[in-house]
Formats: sequence, C-alpha cells, structure tokens
Amino acid sequence: DFATANAEPRAGVAAVDGTTGATLPAVFYGATVTLGLDVSPDGSTLYGATGSEGDFGNSAVAWDVTDGDRSWQVMADGDVQAVRYDSGVVYTGFHDGYLSNPQVKLLAVDAATGAVLPGFQPAMGGFWGVYSLTVAGDVLVAGGSFQAVAGVGDAGYAVFRPPVPHPQ
Repeated sequence: DFATANAEPRAGVAAVDGTTGATLPAVFYGATVTLGLDVSPDGSTLYGATGSEGDFGNSAVAWDVTDGDRSWQVMADGDVQAVRYDSGVVYTGFHDGYLSNPQVKLLAVDAATGAVLPGFQPAMGGFWGVYSLTVAGDVLVAGGSFQAVAGVGDAGYAVFRPPVPHPQ
C-alpha cells in the first residue's frame, strides 16, 4: 500500500526499470491496495489481486504493462488475495464469496477476455478463503483459511488436478 514511487504518483503498483530503478511511465489505475501480482509469459499483461479500496477494489484485474490501461476486471464480494497465471487462465482466490455465494472463494478466468470460466467454482468452507495459489505442471494448489473444499477436508490447502478449466 503506497502512493508514490521515486516521488512520482503511483498507487499500489509501480513499474520500474530493472537496471536503473527509474519509474516507468505506466500508471496502473485503481490499484490502491494490491495483495498479489503475476505477469503473462510474454510480459505484456500484469494481473493483480486488489483489496477493498480504490476504483477496482475486491477485484482480479488485468493491465497492459506499457500504459497501465485496464483490460478486464472480475469483482468478488471480498478482497481478492491471490492471482496466478497459467496457460491462458488466471486463477483468482478471495474471501467472502462471489456473486453473493459465500462458498465460492476461487475462480478460473480467461486471461485474454476476463470471462469467468464455467465449471470451476469449488465450494469452500470458512470466511477468509484463498491466500495463495501456485501451479506445478497440470496441478493447481490453493492455500488459505478453509477446512474443506467441495465437502472434502483439506485444512488449509487444496490440490486441483485435471480437468482444471482452460479457454476453448
């Protein structure tokens, strides 16, 4: 949570030159509280998990890295706490639910369009939901504060094996 980078206005996310540390021109609007970041393999898109403040609060957001323009946004009912890109999909974890369903704490989103992919909204008990995500091969692992996923006891982590959704 910051408002400036190198004395230039940048709220929550700033792009800097990897060699000089100079602030780059991109301004990632609406990123007041950023809880997680990932980047596309080609480096053209930045994916963010945002907290409850700012124009894009409680959202998974995709920004163009050259100018900071928002490509898409998917809102949850609570803070989006984790985001992970893999093979054309952005997985996003959050607390409090999605579309007023308090059991949903994890979504798969088409990285290009921002469309929520159907068939992957696992029911999770507890309020705080998913804090972290990682992908290893064809396995998605979610960590967080939940005791069960889809009725199976998982006490804080869950492993999702294929078929994990991918865009058609």
